Amino acid sequence: MKDETVKLVGVYHVPGKEDTYMIELIINQPPALVDISSILQKDEAKDKRDWQAPYDERYLDKNGETVIGDFFDHKALPGNTTRVVYYMYLESLEKPLSSPYGDISLVEASELPARLSAIAYEPMD
Repeated sequence: MKDETVKLVGVYHVPGKEDTYMIELIINQPPALVDISSILQKDEAKDKRDWQAPYDERYLDKNGETVIGDFFDHKALPGNTTRVVYYMYLESLEKPLSSPYGDISLVEASELPARLSAIAYEPMD
């Protein structure tokens, strides 16, 4: 039986940033139990410290329209489901993401939906 804990909502192009994407997930776990940093894109040819990881996550309401939290304040968010977007540099959309909930197969990237356009991309240092 397939684990239904995580659902990929979308993979979105970040305007002007090649190979950087916004990923949107729904995770059937309370926000306090979700560790976004544990979602990686493995690359066996590289040291684990160099595997791609999420950054600048934003927690959304259940409809995915309003930001209700971020990295610093998501632990106190209510509910048993987490809807989150984050940025990730991906060398390939063909490699799945590895997560505590199993692998997450990626889909072809689409344009950023208008409902997420207010989230400003800030490059990682």
